[in-house]
Amino acid sequence: MNVSMMSGLRVFALSALLAASPVLPSLSEAPRPVAAADDTLEALFAQALARPTARGAAAAGSLDAAQLQSLFGDAAALTFTDGGYDSASGAHRLRGVTLTLPGGQPETLLTADEARIWNLDTAALAARMRGERLSETLRIFDRIELKGVNLDLSDYTDTVTDAVNAALDTPSTRTTESSTMQVGTLALGGFTLHPWTHEAVAGEEEGVAAMRVLSAFARSFSLDTMLFLDAVNEQTIGDAELTGTVVARYPRQLVYGYDRGKLGGAVQTDVTFDGSFDGTVSQTGEYIPEGFSLSGRSALGSWTGADFSRLLEWGEKGETPPVTERDLWNLGSYILEDTAIALSGAPVLEIGKLEFTATKFSWFLPEEVQVKHENVMMDLGRFLDVAASLDPEAAETAEGPSLREISEMLGKVGLSRFSGDSVLSFRWNPETGVTVLENAGTTNGLFSGVTRVEATLPAYAELIPVFGLDGQTFDEAALDALMEERMTVQQVSTRLTDMGGLNKFAALTIEIAKAGAFDDPMIANFATATPETVRMFASGLVMLGSTSMTKELPQATLWASMLSQFLTGGGTFEVSATPKPELFEQTGLASGGMSELTSADLVELLGVIVKHTPAPSGARSR
Repeated sequence: MNVSMMSGLRVFALSALLAASPVLPSLSEAPRPVAAADDTLEALFAQALARPTARGAAAAGSLDAAQLQSLFGDAAALTFTDGGYDSASGAHRLRGVTLTLPGGQPETLLTADEARIWNLDTAALAARMRGERLSETLRIFDRIELKGVNLDLSDYTDTVTDAVNAALDTPSTRTTESSTMQVGTLALGGFTLHPWTHEAVAGEEEGVAAMRVLSAFARSFSLDTMLFLDAVNEQTIGDAELTGTVVARYPRQLVYGYDRGKLGGAVQTDVTFDGSFDGTVSQTGEYIPEGFSLSGRSALGSWTGADFSRLLEWGEKGETPPVTERDLWNLGSYILEDTAIALSGAPVLEIGKLEFTATKFSWFLPEEVQVKHENVMMDLGRFLDVAASLDPEAAETAEGPSLREISEMLGKVGLSRFSGDSVLSFRWNPETGVTVLENAGTTNGLFSGVTRVEATLPAYAELIPVFGLDGQTFDEAALDALMEERMTVQQVSTRLTDMGGLNKFAALTIEIAKAGAFDDPMIANFATATPETVRMFASGLVMLGSTSMTKELPQATLWASMLSQFLTGGGTFEVSATPKPELFEQTGLASGGMSELTSADLVELLGVIVKHTPAPSGARSR
C-alpha cells in the first residue's frame, strides 16, 4: 500500500471520527442536572429521558406555529403536517417535521416523524435573534423531543474533511459522496440563553473576529441535557484509490450540564462501527482486495471535568490570557472501556480500559497529567497478515523476510501478540518547581519496568518574567538563564525485569537465522542454537566490550558483569543516577561549555549505580 493510499485511509479515519462527534464536545464540571444520589450512568440516562410534568394546556401556554416558523427567516424553511397540544405528555406535538434550505433545488437538512415541545418561549427567542433583550437571562424551553429523525450531514462532513486536510502535509483527494444520520430519539432538555456580551470591533482581523464570535456564542447559553438514542451515521466515500461505506451505531449518547463553557459530562455506550471497501485498482496500480473491512466497538466512552469558561472569556476579548491567569482551563478526564478494532475481521487492537486525566494547569502549563491503560492487546501478527493481503507484491521482498514470514516467525516465538498495562504520569508543583515524571508498565510474558525522573524546575512565579505579564513577550534567553540557574536533577532511574522476554527475543534471533533472511555469517551460526546459547553469546559480547573501557572507567567491568548476569539469568536490571549539585559547575555546562573531565570523574558527579537482582529460584529460565 503506497503512501498516498495510507494518507487517504488516515484522512478517512480522522474525518469519520470527527464527523461522528457532534455529541462529544469537551467536558467539564458545570452544574449537572439533579440526578440520583449515586450519580450513576443509568441515573443520568434516566433523568435525560424524564419528561416535564404535564401541567395542562392553559398552564403550558399556546405554541405560536407561525412565529416558530418565522424564527428561521430566509435561511431555512420549517414545515409540518399538523400539530396541537398533547394532553398525555403536556407538550405541543408537531407531526411530519421538515427543515429545508431554500434555493433552485431545495435541500432537506432534517426530517422528523414528530416533535414534542415543552414550554417554548418563541417570543423571547425571536427577540434575542432581533438583537433585543441581550442583557437578560432567558429560559427558552424546558424540553424538545424529536422522534424518527433523519439528518443530512454531507456539508458538515466535507467541512471536517477540509479541516483534517489542512492539518496534513499531503492532503487527500477523498470526497464524501454522502453522509447521513438517523436518530430514534433526540431530546434536548433545559435550554437557557444568557446575556450576549459580544461587541463588534471595526477593522478587526478576520480570524480574530471569528474567534471572538465563537467564544461569545459558547458563553451565551446553557443546556441541561442532550440525548441521542439509536443513532446511526452512514458515510459513503470515494476517490481514485478507495471507495466504500462506513456505518457507526450509537445506541446511547448523552451530553449533560453544559453551562457557558463548562460541561458536566458526555458519555456513550455500546458504540460499534463497520467499514467495507470495494475492490479497486488505484491510479498507481495497487489493488485493494474485495472484502477489506474495518470494524470496531466500544462499551463505554466518558469525558468529564473539562472547563474552558475562563479561556472563552479571553477568546471573546480576542486576547491571549496574561500569564497571571492561573486557573484558566482544564482538559478533564477521559475513560474508554472494552474497546476493540479489527481489520478484515481480524482483531488487531483491544483496550480493556484507557484513562487520560489533565485537570490541573497554571496558565497553559500542566501541573498534573496521567495516561493509564489496562489490559491492552495488540496483535502484530494479524496486522502484518492483513497488510500482506492488501498488497501481496509489496509484501514479498528480495531483501530480508516477507511480511508473512515475519508474521510466522513472531507467532512461533510468542511475539505476535502483546498485552499489558502501563501508567505514565507527570507532576509539577508550581509553588516549588518539584517535578516527577514516571512511566511504569508491564508487557505480559516479556518485561516489566519503571523509568522515573525527579527534578526541580523553575516555579511558576519565576516563569512569569520569561513569558511577560501579557503572555506574549516570550524571552528565550531569559528562559535559558533561568533553567541553568534553577534546574536540578535529583535522580534518574530505570528498572527492567525479565518475564520471559529475553528467551523470546533469543528465539526470534534463531528463527531469523533459520530463514536465512540476512547474508551475515554470524547470524547464520544461530540457526542451530538454543535461546540459552544466544543469551550466553550476547552476554559474552557485553563482557568483551567492557575490557576496552576499564582503563578509563574502572566501574565498566562491574557494570558489564551486572548486565551479563541479567542477559543470561534474567531477574531485574537497574541503572540510576543521582547527580551531585556541583555537576553543572564542574562540567562547565553552567557557562555553556564542557570541561575536560575524565570518564571516572564524570561518573562520580553523576552518581551512577548499576544493580542486578537475580530472578527468584525457579524463574531463571522462562
